[in-house]
Amino acid sequence: MSSKPTSAKPAGMPNWKPSTFSCSLSHTGGYSNKIMPVVSMSVENAGGKSTSWIKVGKCQTWLSLAATGMSVGLKRCKIFTELSGGDDAKPPSPDKADGHTATDKEHDPMDDVECEYVDNAADTPTKVSGRSYKRKRPTKDSVVSIEVDVVPKCSAPDNKARKNVKVLTYKQATFIEQDNIPWLLAYLADEVSAGGVVCPDAGGSASSNSANAEPNSDVPGLRIIWDFEAKGWRARFVDGPLAVGDSRDDFIVSPSRLTQESWNALASKNLVAGSLATADPDALEQAALAYLKAHCKAMVSKQCQQSDADAPSP
Repeated sequence: MSSKPTSAKPAGMPNWKPSTFSCSLSHTGGYSNKIMPVVSMSVENAGGKSTSWIKVGKCQTWLSLAATGMSVGLKRCKIFTELSGGDDAKPPSPDKADGHTATDKEHDPMDDVECEYVDNAADTPTKVSGRSYKRKRPTKDSVVSIEVDVVPKCSAPDNKARKNVKVLTYKQATFIEQDNIPWLLAYLADEVSAGGVVCPDAGGSASSNSANAEPNSDVPGLRIIWDFEAKGWRARFVDGPLAVGDSRDDFIVSPSRLTQESWNALASKNLVAGSLATADPDALEQAALAYLKAHCKAMVSKQCQQSDADAPSP
């Protein structure tokens, strides 16, 4: 099981350290040397055994610092959508307890669970209208098991390893067991390092455009990856007459550098919808990828025409 990012350490980052928790559930580790409080929940089952659950999400500063070294660095990470049961997640299955499931009409095992919700970041218990913060968790909240990749596809497209992560939803917030935090931190570090995106037609390693890399797009001989440093798509012909071995001949298209002229050209071919001014980050990424592929397809077409022209007459 991965508890350390597979990607290279970004320049300027401290060495990756194992995650450690204090009794008050403060965290230090990953790319951060700071001791940061976390939002936690203690869940005690009918047998009296307690489990610590940690609140996770894009806005958790401690999580961002540990995974990226920045206080706001998880905006584009997609794993939280999977953990919350979004469109990219495999349908969750309720956990079983004492032979029952959370969908059993006669008994919901979560009715037997008492939750103590402690916001360590504020150092005060959460109270509502004078009631004690220790209460029965509403039956609409539940613990489910979500199947996710051990390593993000954008970092290792060929990695098929999967794991089940228990997710507790409480007051529309997402919590995972403390034991799964080291995996999540390594996953986030890899996802951020790869830009959080992977070529839709990816095949083979996405870590480089080296000479022995294989084509991975629908453009003959072309390999496309996301370049995190350039913050854009990088393409190189690795097979065929247009193949090169020098990164100086790579083509790079950054979503932030798309012009109105290039957007209009894509719109004329029905490759984008809407306007450049209102496009969200995902739409800009896909537009930049479409522009890059269209440019490279034109190069292949021109090369074919040139070859036909140079071919001897029968």
